[in-house]
Formats: sequence, structure tokens, C-alpha cells
Amino acid sequence: MSARVALLRGINVGKAKRVPMAELRALAGSLGFADARTHLQSGNLVYTSGATAGEDRDRFATALEERFGFAIDVVIIDGARLAEVLAVHPFADGDPKRVHVGFGSGPLPESLVNDLRALAREGERFAVDGDGDVLFADFAQGVHDSRAATSLPRLVRPGFITLRNLATVRAVADMVG
Repeated sequence: MSARVALLRGINVGKAKRVPMAELRALAGSLGFADARTHLQSGNLVYTSGATAGEDRDRFATALEERFGFAIDVVIIDGARLAEVLAVHPFADGDPKRVHVGFGSGPLPESLVNDLRALAREGERFAVDGDGDVLFADFAQGVHDSRAATSLPRLVRPGFITLRNLATVRAVADMVG
């Protein structure tokens, strides 16, 4: 059994795509995900599973769409990988509410960091991890006012990326143990 984190992209933002966390935990349990726990209302699920991460992602995404009636992008990360990402975050010295980790659905485009730097506001910093599927970002003036942040979905197509601030990633990692 492996400790894992499922990150759901774009749920519970405004009135669209509402997913109650109690229902999310219940759905995860019905799929055999053991010890399902959530953090905040933004789709951070910690659980254990004996299947592969890819199998978990596929089963979970299908079940989410069947249950809630809309497609939800899901990234699955092993607990050990999450700890590794935190250990190497190059901007961990920044404000944990403005420093983010972006988890990609696969390898991120090689041009991503240069594309983001071209859009960056003063103080914004970007890097991609060695495996190429995690973006480290410091949105120094806030993610909501960042042209780089709002351009991310377009820059990573055909895949997707889901952002979590460093405070949330640390809390989820603590839940993994």
C-alpha cells in the first residue's frame, strides 16, 4: 500500500463544479482508497492504495465524472514524491501563500519557464523540477494579479497543471506523514 495524494483541478471555485469534501471522501472509500482524508475545500485528498498511481487516477476521474456530472482533472502523487518536491523547492524562502507548486498531468513544456518569465511581474520567479512535471513558482505580488499565472492553462496545453500554495502543500505532506 502506498500513501498518495489526489489533487483535483478547478473544483469549488465560485458556484461551478461543486464537490463536497464528505462526498469526495466517501467516493474515494467506495473505490477502495483507504484512510481517505481531505484538506481544505479545494480537492486535496490523502489516501492509501495498492494500485498504481495511473490506475488510481483513471478510476477516480471516471468515478468523479459519474458522481458529479462533469469531468475533473486529477493528478496523483506518491507521498514520497511530494516530500521530495518540498525538499527541493527553490523558492521555499518566500511567502508560503504566494509561493506555489504546480503539479502537471505529465511532462511540462520545455519552454514553460521562459514563457512565464516573459509574462512575469516584478519579483516573480519560476523553475521546473528535474523530472519536468512540477513547476515551482513565486507569484511575489499574488497569484490572482499575475499574468503568468492566468496564462498557465494555455501554456501547458494539451496537458494541464494544478497549483497549490506552499502552505497547502506542506499541510498535505504533513497529512501523508
